[in-house]
Amino acid sequence: MLSAGVNFFGHAAVASWHADDGGWLLGAMLPDFASMIGARLDAQPDPRLAAGVAHHHATDAAFHHR
Repeated sequence: MLSAGVNFFGHAAVASWHADDGGWLLGAMLPDFASMIGARLDAQPDPRLAAGVAHHHATDAAFHHR
C-alpha cells in the first residue's frame, strides 16, 4: 500500500504547520522510520525530537481515531 510507505511525509507536512524546526520535523517522522526498519523507538533525550514524536502520536490519534 503506497500510503503506508509515505506516511512519514504526511507527518512532516502536518508538523510543519505547527513548527519550523528540523528537530521537530524529524521527530514527527521518527516513529514511522523506526517501524520501517522494525525497530522500537525509545524515549528521545532531545526535547525537539521528543516534541515531534509526541506530535506524531497526537496526529495519529486524530487521523486514525486511536
